Amino acid sequence: MMKLRLLSLFVIAVLCRDVQAESIEATDWFEKGMEARYYLRDEQALENFEKAAKLGHVQAQFEVAKLLLYRELNQGEPHTQSLYWFTAAAEAQHAEAQYELALFYMDEYDNPDAPMLVRKWMAAAASNQHERAQIWIDNNSQIE
Repeated sequence: MMKLRLLSLFVIAVLCRDVQAESIEATDWFEKGMEARYYLRDEQALENFEKAAKLGHVQAQFEVAKLLLYRELNQGEPHTQSLYWFTAAAEAQHAEAQYELALFYMDEYDNPDAPMLVRKWMAAAASNQHERAQIWIDNNSQIE
C-alpha cells in the first residue's frame, strides 16, 4: 500500500512539473512576443506569440489573432487563421476575444448561424464582465 501511495505521489509530481514547465515556457515566449511588439517587430512578435499560444497561453492566443487579423485585412485574405485563434482564446474565457468574435459574426451576412453566434459570444463576454458586451446585451435583450 505504501509503495502504491509513493508511486501515485511521484506520478502526480511529474505531471504537475510538466504542466508548470509548459506554463513557464509559454510565459517566456509570450514575454518575448511582447518585447518584439514593443520594438515594432511584428513578424518576430507573431512567431513568439504563436509558440506561447500553441502551449495554451490565452493572452498569446488573443495577440496572435489580432496580428493575423491585421495581416489578413491588409492582404485581402480570408480571416481563417485569426478566427481560429480568436475562437481558441474565447473558448478559454478571454472576454475581449469573445467580444471580438461577436463583432466578427455581426458582419457575416451570408452565415445563417451568425445571429446565434453573435448572441453566444456577446453573452459569454458579458458574463466575463466585458462592459461593452453587457451594454449590447442590455440594449438587445428584446431581440429574438
